[in-house]
Amino acid sequence: MALKTTTWKDRNIDNLQLTKTFAVKKGITHPVIINFGPGGSVRFLAKYLLHGPSAERDTRARIIRFFESLLRKTGLFPLITNEPEEIVRIFSSLLPKKLLVYDREKKVIMAVNDLVAAKIIDIPVEAEIIDLLEGPVASEADIVIALNIVSRTNDKERALNHIISSVRVGGLVCINIDEPPAGFIKLGQCLFERVN
Repeated sequence: MALKTTTWKDRNIDNLQLTKTFAVKKGITHPVIINFGPGGSVRFLAKYLLHGPSAERDTRARIIRFFESLLRKTGLFPLITNEPEEIVRIFSSLLPKKLLVYDREKKVIMAVNDLVAAKIIDIPVEAEIIDLLEGPVASEADIVIALNIVSRTNDKERALNHIISSVRVGGLVCINIDEPPAGFIKLGQCLFERVN
């Protein structure tokens, strides 16, 4: 299965920083963090992607995505993933207990394990292949990051329900939706708190 998205360094930096700000305000420490679908990019092409949000980056990403799509179909090229490392870096002051990473693509999970092996991530990490349409994960977390996921699924409501079921009461979910799901309140763009 080929990935359907290209990701780049600091793609979601604003959302991650907003989530951290609210986690600090809520007094969350030693959180368990779940990262759904961190995405990836073909390792040797990743260096051509610009960091952070910008119009030039978006144009360049569209061009690279075309080539990546062709290369991914071959199954021959390793991927790199950035989001797990960014999460650990941004939330480091909260002293995360562990990071759970779930993706439906085996090569993304392999890329996460590469980050751990290279000691780029220095907290306990569990990475597992999961298809959100098949069912929820067994874990609950204080902070759940699920950016650019729901819109790419065939059953958006099912995927959303499986994601939000992993958020503990009082926990935060950073997800690309507009309205808070039942049992959540909106704190900011893409950020919601579970209240029951």
